[in-house]
Amino acid sequence: MHWLTRFAALSVIATNAHSITCADVDGAYLVSQDATPRYIGFFGSRFATESVMNTYGTYGNPYGVNSVRNPYSSYGSAYSSVSANNQYATRPPVIAKSGQFLAYLTTNNVAISGGFGVTLANIDASCTSLFATSPVGPVALPQLPGYSTPQPPTIPLSNGQVVAPLSGAQDSAYTYTLEVPSGTAQLIVLTLGLQGSTGDVDLYVRRGAQASPSLFDCRSWTADTSAEVCAFDNPAAGTWYITLHGWSAYAGVALAAEYTISNLIGAHNGGIYWNPQRSGEGTQIVYTQVGATPFLGITWYTYDLQGKPLFLVGGAAIDRSKPGPHTIPVAISSGAKFGTAFNPADVVRTNWGSVTLTFSNCDNFSMQYSSTLEGYGTGLIPMSRAAPRAPEVTCPGQ
Repeated sequence: MHWLTRFAALSVIATNAHSITCADVDGAYLVSQDATPRYIGFFGSRFATESVMNTYGTYGNPYGVNSVRNPYSSYGSAYSSVSANNQYATRPPVIAKSGQFLAYLTTNNVAISGGFGVTLANIDASCTSLFATSPVGPVALPQLPGYSTPQPPTIPLSNGQVVAPLSGAQDSAYTYTLEVPSGTAQLIVLTLGLQGSTGDVDLYVRRGAQASPSLFDCRSWTADTSAEVCAFDNPAAGTWYITLHGWSAYAGVALAAEYTISNLIGAHNGGIYWNPQRSGEGTQIVYTQVGATPFLGITWYTYDLQGKPLFLVGGAAIDRSKPGPHTIPVAISSGAKFGTAFNPADVVRTNWGSVTLTFSNCDNFSMQYSSTLEGYGTGLIPMSRAAPRAPEVTCPGQ
């Protein structure tokens, strides 16, 4: 019984009731967790045709289509969600005997540390002498215990980013994420084969959770090509998950994801604004770019606490992909004299506070102000365009 003693080194808890041993494994069969479960061999004699321990057999062969030892098969790949060798697999093969669950065959550390999993490498090292020549008991997927598995790592994308060249094995799955803001008019995700590309990759896109072949908001799987596209009109804001699934091994593929925003801040937002209920004051909005950085400036013509004219001026770098809020510090300038007597060294700038702008469209925004000077306080003023844009400056979508 020395082989049974050797298996004690495995020390994996298959259930809360007992430890799995080589005696348990001998004759135990494997069932996949595909949508339709598949028998994929059993643990037994290294001379049995269907034994996983027979490296020349149907299910132990490193070149077998359904072998857990084939690194390019669904059940042996480092990327497939149903593989015994993917540390992030969410549906690894099941080891069962006489219709009873023993363990998951997996490298998923969550399953292993939780007492539900064992690796093929550990069984190979510990159970060197198995004798069964056929599976023990009826081959069926037993009732499975539940455990939480980590989500595979995702790769963040920025708007308009192109990632290339990409490659992957058959049944590999790589997931990217894109943060889509509110006010987005369209989202397009596509893959295409670069010159000399090979294989076939499929595209799955889903909002809020990782996409899969059975759960998606869009699936593109054009036959025998890596040219795939998913397009969404008025997509909801949030995290969008983009999964590339290798229908076959592929190489030389590019991925691009881009959204367009109906209220993207730009030159079309610039101009003179006022509130008709507050005639006598107003703002000028200026949009520009300092290098590659979007910049929003404001001049607010109003009055101080004594009724004298007051100009509040400021500017700040912004994220133009969002309608707001954009907070801009504003200041009062004083000290210098008019005309030929002007000397820049005489200018004194006093911080007044800040204004926060949120654009509802090309012609309207709300202005929330907050002053650090005594007496001015806080407030909110709706602003509307007072003068039309120049004819050559059009509002997107109009």
